[in-house]
Formats: sequence, structure tokens, C-alpha cells
Amino acid sequence: MMKGLLTRLLLSCEQASLLILKREENKLSSIEKIQLWVHSSVCSLCKEFEHHNDFINNNLEFHFNNQEGDVHLSEGEKQKMKQAIMENQ
Repeated sequence: MMKGLLTRLLLSCEQASLLILKREENKLSSIEKIQLWVHSSVCSLCKEFEHHNDFINNNLEFHFNNQEGDVHLSEGEKQKMKQAIMENQ
């Protein structure tokens, strides 16, 4: 029984990344939330992907909500985002 439960909780990195993206739409079931938590607690690459994805989404949301008309990033804003991503690697 314990082996079956453990097997259901373990995800591949591909499955985990899909759940990270699915979470953006707030459509994770309780078991998916647990699976993602378990995987992220042992996989540093997926944890980093999760942080980068959250960073990008937060910045895009901020810019889309605070711009009127044509939505685009200035060259300075692009450089700032690139620098922040590079610093977090």
C-alpha cells in the first residue's frame, strides 16, 4: 500500500513543470498540489524553474496592469529582467 501511495506522489520533471504551468490557472487538485510539493522539495531544477516562472509571471502581470494602450517593455526594463534572471541562476 505504501509503495502505491509513494508511486502516485512521485512525478517526473516534465510532469512537475506541467503542473507548475497548470497552477497559473489555479486548476490544481489537492493531490496535484501535494505531488508538486513533494517533487519540488527534492528537485532543485524544478524548484528553480518554479521561481523563474513566478518571477516572469509577476513582472508581466505588473506591466500589463500598469500600462495603457500599447503594452511593451522598455529596453531598460528588459535589461533589468535579464539581469534578475541571471542573478538567480
